[in-house]
Amino acid sequence: MGKGTRRLKAKAKNKRRGEPPAGPTSVDDLPDELLILILLGLSSSLHLVHAAATCRRWRCAITDAGFLACFGSLHGAPCVAGHYYVPETLPHHYSDQWRHQIPEEKTTFVPVSPCVVNASHFSLDFLYVPPGDDGDDRPRYAYRRPRRVRHSRSREIVDSRGSRLLLTNRPCTEGRYQSPDFIVCEPLTRRYQGITQPATLSRHDFLGGFLLAGDIGRGSGGCRDSMSSFRVLSVLYEQDGSFGTPRACVFTPGSDGGWQFRWHPMDDDDGGGIELPTIDKIHLAGRAAGMIYWGLETGTVLVLDESTLVFSLLTFPEHMQWPYRSTSFRVIGGSDDTVQVLRLDGQDLVVYGQMPGSGQWVVEKSVRVRDAAAGLPGWRDSFSAQPARIVAADDTFVLLSRTEKTWIFSVELESMEAERRHERNRHAGPAYPCALPWPPLLQACLNHSDIVGKRRQQRNG
Repeated sequence: MGKGTRRLKAKAKNKRRGEPPAGPTSVDDLPDELLILILLGLSSSLHLVHAAATCRRWRCAITDAGFLACFGSLHGAPCVAGHYYVPETLPHHYSDQWRHQIPEEKTTFVPVSPCVVNASHFSLDFLYVPPGDDGDDRPRYAYRRPRRVRHSRSREIVDSRGSRLLLTNRPCTEGRYQSPDFIVCEPLTRRYQGITQPATLSRHDFLGGFLLAGDIGRGSGGCRDSMSSFRVLSVLYEQDGSFGTPRACVFTPGSDGGWQFRWHPMDDDDGGGIELPTIDKIHLAGRAAGMIYWGLETGTVLVLDESTLVFSLLTFPEHMQWPYRSTSFRVIGGSDDTVQVLRLDGQDLVVYGQMPGSGQWVVEKSVRVRDAAAGLPGWRDSFSAQPARIVAADDTFVLLSRTEKTWIFSVELESMEAERRHERNRHAGPAYPCALPWPPLLQACLNHSDIVGKRRQQRNG
């Protein structure tokens, strides 16, 4: 081997020694196709939002319309971020003895995972403006009487659907809950839409407000704006002497940005009109399988079909007939889009269901409430002196309270076991779930100055 060859080999060897060693591979080295597959494997939209905060590359991949559509089709509806717990608001005909048993508290948002969801992002403070701030055009109302000038306490959550909430925007006046105005809002994005009821309906009493789907034909993978794809259903009670008539009306966002009002009277083709007792004997019992139910203390149930907006009266079999009061009767959803009835008869909690095929109502489950709650922390034998009452109910549980004291516990309907450790047992009232908006609002990897500027703009209206 000549001297020249040895010299070239030594030079190449020294060059290799001077080169830095190859670094370890990381997730940044993944090709785009493989990164998309990994992101599609995330289990929920909550994890998707956190992944978008990693870097600009991930955020750009996640905000792509095709990716969002594919993720929605794989994982279905966005997961629930938390629940708004609303203090129980008893009807105004109840005596003061009942009213004093409910503690004074405000609406509270409780995230399903505090380490993942920041509860402050779901605050409703953007809706509540102190009276007298004339420079702000946010929805607020000044009532004729000075004592009726309120802000946060004059609004109440009455329904939720997806990432949106439905609130009433008028307090009860003179002991009657009259037809209110509404606010539809999306807490996380801090967007809202005020809906004013026509003046001709102000004399009617209010039976309930509900959010309906606005674009039924669109799947969960669609990317339509969530604040433009909904409808608001308002159910009213028209007084006629000692009886009343139910009425339903729907507000739909119009193509010009306004609201189209449609009046849906009761269908008189099937057996004539429906006469209801006085409004103090009617209460909202539940919502299941596309139907809304109101219990009547006269022994029947008022039913509204959400798709056709037609009212009907339901009469249960003789063994299920009793005065359907709010403290002892609820209608919930069962498995396979079925309906179940909850009855609290003294110390017995009974769950009724229909047999497949025949439709016959039978007892599916029952439990003696006193025996189920006796082993819970804080139980006293004196609690069994009076019957329990239903505070709220869901498809999976029923929230109960003792009449002697606000001692709240819940019964899991799957196992019929009582417990007090769940967060829901701290709030005497219904809980409204709130999901993340879809498509998600992603603000990851923005410049700090841009975020500060947007927040300052929101504060200035």
